[in-house]
Amino acid sequence: MPTDQSGPGADHESSDGGAARAVVDVLYEYAHALDGGDAAACADCFTDDGVWQAQWWDGAAIPDHRFCGRDELVGYFNRIVALHPPWTQLHLVANPRVQVDGDAATATSYFTTVALGQPSPTLGAPPLGPTLGAMGHYVDRLVRGDDRWRFAERTIVARAD
Repeated sequence: MPTDQSGPGADHESSDGGAARAVVDVLYEYAHALDGGDAAACADCFTDDGVWQAQWWDGAAIPDHRFCGRDELVGYFNRIVALHPPWTQLHLVANPRVQVDGDAATATSYFTTVALGQPSPTLGAPPLGPTLGAMGHYVDRLVRGDDRWRFAERTIVARAD
């Protein structure tokens, strides 16, 4: 099997589902960038006019959780990083399902966030251990540009927060 030298989300087209693997790589790249505190790299997973939005499981929009375009995305991701410094929260992405149609793709996957627990008020630091932050699933629409796959739209469907 050939190895890819072109980086995350690059075109891995092959007869064995390489485009689908490249799409899944974008899902993972997003999680690693956000967890590592790199808001700009996280926003780079989106098209220039990309949309990130969140809704509850019942379909109701989560107020103030829709961001469009690079500036709004970087601003939002920077707020997340301020709340969760690098590597204190992890996005666990599971069971991705991808459908590719030419230069467009859709993907769904489950997510769970795990964060370091708060320091014990009676014992002080270190934190007591990891805690569940949120869980749900992603509904993604991606497009392939000149150099890679990117999110055109990412919807977070929250089951718990």
